[in-house]
Amino acid sequence: MEPIPCFDVVAKYYDEAYGAAADLRDVEMYKSFARRFGGPVLEIGCGTGRILKPIADMGIEIDGIDVSEAMISILKSKIADMRPEPNIYLGDMRRIELARRYRLVTIPFRTLQHMITIEDKLQALAAAKNHLLDSGRLIFDVAFPNYESLASQFGEEYLAAEWRPESNSDRVGRMFFRREGYRQKDQVMIGSLIFRLLDGNNAVHEAIQSLEMHFFSFPEIEALCEAARLEIEEFYGSYDLKPFEENSTQMVFVVKASR
Repeated sequence: MEPIPCFDVVAKYYDEAYGAAADLRDVEMYKSFARRFGGPVLEIGCGTGRILKPIADMGIEIDGIDVSEAMISILKSKIADMRPEPNIYLGDMRRIELARRYRLVTIPFRTLQHMITIEDKLQALAAAKNHLLDSGRLIFDVAFPNYESLASQFGEEYLAAEWRPESNSDRVGRMFFRREGYRQKDQVMIGSLIFRLLDGNNAVHEAIQSLEMHFFSFPEIEALCEAARLEIEEFYGSYDLKPFEENSTQMVFVVKASR
């Protein structure tokens, strides 16, 4: 069983960095699914609540689980005044054992890609499925890769987001991604997320999160779902729920338990 990156190191930058990421439009998609299927909802990999809190703000009952204590601490500070307050659990997505069952379970923002081995992937899908009501749905998204780029440009830093920190508007925050390797046999990209706080041209703070991410093909998702006794009901190629095309960059799946 592979360890999961917990993002504790970069938790304090997470909201501002991903709030500034122009190509990240998944919040509205998950809100629409929550509106469509209703609560209760369980979000696996809830992090700082980037998606969980907007759904809770809609009045939909939602719980969350994440492996990062630092992320959960930030989330709990955001929802402390909510009534009822969402239940937030610290735990590994492969070993979820909650008493409750949910109408909707979500695994947003490529969280499933942190599952590297076949065993890890099947355990994560089984854990999610085991928390569905009989009529429930599991929804998750993964990136659709450009395989040429995965195996190139090692060592280069790509600017992914830039923002003005609320705590100090004279400074600039920047998030970079650096690709450091690619294991073709496993379809695993090795890289780092780099968060820098700059005062002028000088970096006054830097936090680095190493990560490995598996990139799925559609046939692999099909095979995993079949092995986990899940049925793909809907499949999209973007957060706007457009049909999948060859130039799509996302894969979004709506699945249910097989009968």
